[in-house]
Amino acid sequence: MHIFLYLVLIFSQNLLAEDFKIHVHSFDDDIDLKKIKSRVIETNKGAGRYISQVSELPSIEEMDEQFKTAGFDHQLLKMDQMDKDLFYLKVKKRSIEYLIKKYPTFDIDSIKKLKKMIGDEN
Repeated sequence: MHIFLYLVLIFSQNLLAEDFKIHVHSFDDDIDLKKIKSRVIETNKGAGRYISQVSELPSIEEMDEQFKTAGFDHQLLKMDQMDKDLFYLKVKKRSIEYLIKKYPTFDIDSIKKLKKMIGDEN
C-alpha cells in the first residue's frame, strides 16, 4: 500500500500544470493521511463521499414495464439487474447519439421512446 501511494504522489508531480484531482482512499488506520499535503490530492478515510444514484431508479417492476412499453424485450433478456440499471441511467443522462454508438444492436426507436418516457437530462 505504501508503494502504491508513493507512486501516485510521484505521478501527480508530473501533472501539476493541468487541472485535475487525485482522490486517495485509505482503508488502513496505520496510514496518516494528514501527512499528504497537496492542492491536487483529496484524502478520505474509507470510501469517502459517495453519492448514490439508487434514488434515480424506479422499482424493478416499473423499470421492466417501461422497457417492455418502449419495445425492449429480447435485447434486455441477457442483462442482469445491474446492467439494466446502468442502461436505464445512461438512457436518462446520455445523448441519443451516444446510446446508438454504445448499443448498436438495440432498436433506435425503442431507445428514443424510452428516453422520452423517463425524461431527458441531456
